[in-house]
Amino acid sequence: MFAKIVGWFWIIVGVLFLLKPAMLKNKLQKKSFKKIKKYLFLLAVILGGILVSIGFKYSGFFPKLVMVLGIISIVKGFYFLKGKAAEKVLGWFLNKPLIFFRFSALFYIVLGALILYLAK
Repeated sequence: MFAKIVGWFWIIVGVLFLLKPAMLKNKLQKKSFKKIKKYLFLLAVILGGILVSIGFKYSGFFPKLVMVLGIISIVKGFYFLKGKAAEKVLGWFLNKPLIFFRFSALFYIVLGALILYLAK
């Protein structure tokens, strides 16, 4: 149930950012660095948790690969929270043109649909 809610949330946010990519860029510029770091950590841990739970539901190679990616996401989230890499990543995102944010929105939509598909 939680995975379905997160999947739909990602799709809705992706559509919103696809229609207004400047809004995402402005949000990133207005937020303080510590808040963004916490959001990215939370995003990595939630996404990792969903991928791990989906990997446990199914048998086969692909679901186990998804589960490993989820574990890597959780570990990277903890390193990202404490490292200086978060500041570099945020600076990199802020220097990108709006078309990059449109492609990011498409990624959100695809990821949300994948979560919904695998959560059945």
